[in-house]
Amino acid sequence: FFFFFFFLCNSTFYVLLCTYLKRGGRAEWDDEAVTLAENSWTSSALSAAVAGIILSNYMGVTARVVPAAESTMWPKLASGELDACLEVWPSGHAEDIATYVGGGTVVDAGLLGTVGRIGWYFPDYVLVDYPYAANFASLDELHLRTIFDVFNYTLYDGPTAWTSHDEAICACNGWNLTVVHTESEEQLLARVDDAISRRAPILFYLWTPHQVR
Repeated sequence: FFFFFFFLCNSTFYVLLCTYLKRGGRAEWDDEAVTLAENSWTSSALSAAVAGIILSNYMGVTARVVPAAESTMWPKLASGELDACLEVWPSGHAEDIATYVGGGTVVDAGLLGTVGRIGWYFPDYVLVDYPYAANFASLDELHLRTIFDVFNYTLYDGPTAWTSHDEAICACNGWNLTVVHTESEEQLLARVDDAISRRAPILFYLWTPHQVR
């Protein structure tokens, strides 16, 4: 139902652990709560919730799930304030990975096996009137301006805490798009749902896999 417009990156998700959990045996943390980071999108919340249930109900380990901004959680993982983050998009955190994983204070616990694809999307009914939008890479300046005009030169994005870099992408390419940041994933999807209900054009940041796909 959504058509992929502009490819930003592929990322293979992986898990991060603080070095305390990596070093310690079961006896070292039997009596302490394991603190799991919950980033501000649905799949992160779901992963942390499921892990918390498994730890608490089946492994006898108290688990706490706490909200954590992806851009500021790294020092907390390094210090042990957070014990694990179960969904990390490495494409937006090269410096953090070099500093904390490379420095040995945070442990890369391995890949999850899922490859995420970040990009800009629009509803496929836009192609009925503007079929050339399907070939973004080959659009000349005139057609690019036309398709951006269809979207009112507006790109809807998630919270500013997400590492989307969309303003920088627009600036580097000379695209005069206004990036509108919503306050949450739910608010972003509400914008999309509203546009679809009116069959109105909308350009928005999203990723796959995602439940709306």
